[in-house]
Amino acid sequence: MNEKTITLSPAEQTVKIVYGDVEQRNDGIPEVGTTAKDSQTGDSEAAYSETQTIIDTVKYEKLEPGKQYTVKGTLMDAETGNTAITQVAAKQIGNAGGRKFWSWYGFNGRVEWCACFVSWCGNQCGYTKAGIMPKFSYVPSGVSWFKSKGQWQKRTYTPAPGDIIFFDWGGNGSQDHVGIVEKVEGGYVCTIEGNSGDAVRRQKYRIGYYEILGYGVPKY
Repeated sequence: MNEKTITLSPAEQTVKIVYGDVEQRNDGIPEVGTTAKDSQTGDSEAAYSETQTIIDTVKYEKLEPGKQYTVKGTLMDAETGNTAITQVAAKQIGNAGGRKFWSWYGFNGRVEWCACFVSWCGNQCGYTKAGIMPKFSYVPSGVSWFKSKGQWQKRTYTPAPGDIIFFDWGGNGSQDHVGIVEKVEGGYVCTIEGNSGDAVRRQKYRIGYYEILGYGVPKY
């Protein structure tokens, strides 16, 4: 068996429970932190084995007595990315016209809906409310959001499942299209894209392909 090290994610992560109107947030919002560690070494990295025990310690502040709280999360190999959003996207393959996505966003008529599709998929996973991904219908807005968070990678980057891929048709620096990375295989980035020929379709491109503008890399 080949040796492999798994980096536990999230490790030392703190999140805020989101509830109510975002405009009403204050210092009293509950905070929950999780720390995932290898049960034997106590490290946030674990040697690969068929059976592995991980201890995830939850710390919390500002919880209200008598209220019930639920903490949910996904333990992932940091190298393999996030497949929850790709699974949601894959179930939409074949959808034509995009009405489901642009009407969800709030448009009364058809628009270029690639960003609406990505936003819809993120929302289905709870990533919009958690602040992991933006809700955007305009491709440049998505680019700006990831750059502002320091979560942007150039086209030469090798992405992971769940990364958000942005395109520049013609290679002239414009911000034209967006999709979701499903996997990387044989030197190709495999994607699921809305509004690809006015439908949800799988596509693939060589890593570093000149019409790839770059990648938004959510902190799942």
